[in-house]
Amino acid sequence: MKLSVKASVAAVLLSTFSSAYASQTFSLEKSEEFFELSKGYNISVKGIHTDSEVHDFNTRAVKVDNDSNVPFYRYLLEIEKDGEEWSKQIIVFSGVDNVIGLDALLFGQFLNTTDLDHLDEKHAYDFYRNLHDILPQEYKVFKGEYEKSLSDYLDYMEINADFEGYIKRTGAASDKINAALQAVEMPEPSSPEQLISRFIKAVNDKDEAWLLAQQLPSSSERGSGIYTRGLDVLYRYFDALGNPAEFDVVRQEESPSYIKTPHTYIIVELLNHTEQGKKIEMEFTFVDTFGGRYVGEYDITGVHFQ
Repeated sequence: MKLSVKASVAAVLLSTFSSAYASQTFSLEKSEEFFELSKGYNISVKGIHTDSEVHDFNTRAVKVDNDSNVPFYRYLLEIEKDGEEWSKQIIVFSGVDNVIGLDALLFGQFLNTTDLDHLDEKHAYDFYRNLHDILPQEYKVFKGEYEKSLSDYLDYMEINADFEGYIKRTGAASDKINAALQAVEMPEPSSPEQLISRFIKAVNDKDEAWLLAQQLPSSSERGSGIYTRGLDVLYRYFDALGNPAEFDVVRQEESPSYIKTPHTYIIVELLNHTEQGKKIEMEFTFVDTFGGRYVGEYDITGVHFQ
């Protein structure tokens, strides 16, 4: 959907809506049991991208930085001993001390952050802490292997060497975890119309803090200066329009059902503005993720961003 505009705000919004977000630090600490079991192993931790910084995790604890403001993030534990190497995904949460042990290994084994991204931080972390209750029988088996030795556990949970055997060992646990995850209910977010009304009010009030908080947490930080300048232009434009607050919905579309992260596309016409005889429309894309509804993109007739 494209509106008649001098320049598209939408072209830069996905990158610039992240301007308020800075990097954050995750704390990772080995559990007492994992600390003892991992003695004699060489362990490091890194992000999931090829060029991610590698952190030595032969210590009791480590801090890692991430330039995203998502509530949970994937890392990889690289484990090596006597020429054998294992790579295990872990999911870490912001705002808590992440204890790395059997629960963290199991959780990362069965879930990716993309499985969780419909949950907010609290619901995702509560789900993680409930892992033992979700898998009462399977957990005992996994813990038995874990207590033999770290190598025994890692080999037992290995996928590549014996895929059919891996499915037999872990399939029931995987099914239970995913069924429990789908059963988690999140509160309904505000409707798109409510958010548009609040967005327009925030522009009229020049409430930059609220507007910045609507950005997608997973967006890039690129272009933060453009977005800040863009808000100033938008404020002046609404002032020139007489600060209209009312609108009519012109068009609304939902993303196809096969899209994992739901999107809602809405075009509204601003009413009671000073540009008599001119149709001024705003276009919004709302993205439902991390338990909330965020503005992924917007556009407006007549605004030129530089």
